[in-house]
Amino acid sequence: MIDPARPDLTLRRAFWAQGRCTSLRHVIFDIAEEMGAVDIDVLAGALDSGSARAAIMARYEAACDGRVTCSPHVFPHDGTNRANPGIEASWENAGFGTGYPVIDKDGSEVYADLLNHAAGSCRIRGTGGRGSLTSRHRRARSCGDRPPTPPGHG
Repeated sequence: MIDPARPDLTLRRAFWAQGRCTSLRHVIFDIAEEMGAVDIDVLAGALDSGSARAAIMARYEAACDGRVTCSPHVFPHDGTNRANPGIEASWENAGFGTGYPVIDKDGSEVYADLLNHAAGSCRIRGTGGRGSLTSRHRRARSCGDRPPTPPGHG
């Protein structure tokens, strides 16, 4: 499944679900071309110039603290974490990292649980209670110092 609005998701699906080697330049270009929403020349220029290298290395350094074990890895406000939520995978032709991954289960129901857990871990100001996803106003006030900026005003 190709999602032109989400090149990151499309690359992950190509790797995990289709077994494509997304570390190879020509494979990245093939996937980008299949998406139809990516300018291949701009992508090639960015890869060649290394314009994202500093940001990637900063993220790499942050990941080296040992807490992040895969992507995605979710860290709610309460300090708990979930690696690859909803995914159960096994490895064909060898063990982890030497064969190729096969997704055995992709359970999207986990995301509602994660959101409710995250909302429940934050105090809601003025209510004295716990957060939930039942009110847009409460969500906006659950964890931050200020409500989010409305679209078009920021």
